[in-house]
Amino acid sequence: HPVGLLLSVGTGEGPDRLREQPWRTMHVASAVLEQATGTRAAASALEALAPLVEGLVYERLQPVDARCGVDLDTTAPELLQ
Repeated sequence: HPVGLLLSVGTGEGPDRLREQPWRTMHVASAVLEQATGTRAAASALEALAPLVEGLVYERLQPVDARCGVDLDTTAPELLQ
């Protein structure tokens, strides 16, 4: 049976934020970690490739909410609730 729908469900992301001093080691390490664990590149690739498959519809569900902008290594209980 041919696939008619490819549904990508994200875990949510926070709004984009500017880095104050991007040359600092911690900022660079944080940016590298975000790229390694981020899903934007995969979602963009699927969005670009889906039209090549006849009859395939690609949908991405990815909420953008400030509550989703918690860093991966956060341990603060008030941010994890």
